[in-house]
Amino acid sequence: MKIKIAFIYILSLCLMFLCSCSEIADTSSKELRSGYWAEKNKSGNLDKDVLLSLYFKGDDGVIKIKDYKEKKTYTITGMTLVTENQITISDTNTLTDYTFDYDLKGDKVNIVYKGRTLTLNKIK
Repeated sequence: MKIKIAFIYILSLCLMFLCSCSEIADTSSKELRSGYWAEKNKSGNLDKDVLLSLYFKGDDGVIKIKDYKEKKTYTITGMTLVTENQITISDTNTLTDYTFDYDLKGDKVNIVYKGRTLTLNKIK
């Protein structure tokens, strides 16, 4: 009888461990998806005639480039895969994949595309 009770307790513990919920600790990809990122200068005003911003809507990533001189806005948007050091956006308009390397450091992220590094600050 004692063996059956011990077996039931062991079986119960095993089931509890197998069925318990767990969540992955915060990662840089999760942190990147949680905010709105944009280029700003030290005073908080626009630094250039061009503003680059990055944000996410569900599984879609959106990169907007606003050219204030030409008064145009360019948008890369589509299904996005974010790993620990890369963002890949499959643009639904041009059917092109854009891959950006990134390095997240607190409230700043360095985005690298074709050898050019841009630093974006977390706005929200």
